[in-house]
Amino acid sequence: MKLKKVIVQLQYNIHAYEPFLVEWSKNENCSLSPEDLRVIDTYININFKINFLSLLRSFKQKKQIQTIVSKLIWDYQKFKEWVITNFVFRILKLIRNNSFNNFFLHLPLDYLSLSYELKNKLKLLKIKTVYDIFENYNEEDFYKTPTFNYIVAFEITLKRLSIK
Repeated sequence: MKLKKVIVQLQYNIHAYEPFLVEWSKNENCSLSPEDLRVIDTYININFKINFLSLLRSFKQKKQIQTIVSKLIWDYQKFKEWVITNFVFRILKLIRNNSFNNFFLHLPLDYLSLSYELKNKLKLLKIKTVYDIFENYNEEDFYKTPTFNYIVAFEITLKRLSIK
């Protein structure tokens, strides 16, 4: 397999992790080594282009990237579990932080004291209240691609809003 194809595989597989790569890399379930993370960071910084240094170390680099891609594929289910767990805990934290309002769980999303963007991300789950998350979804549903993507969108938005 050519180096370019291996780099394309790396780019494809890292895409799912990218918004949470730093946090995930610190998780005990992450199998990426510090060296793997350095290689990933290098390719992210050069936008997954082949550079002169890569060509010089082509064979070693190719094997290393193939190993990283294998680790990313191997870890993906654990990564999804981690993202979903974080999402559920954040929802529970929202409930706890708004416990002064006994109706928080059953209030329509538009009436919650959340940013407009977060409400819209929750609405992607086709829910009307926070309670609907627990009523309409079971654990397996969270792993399905569309639902998981909505969870990721919520988490990315929450992360972005928390930085401000």
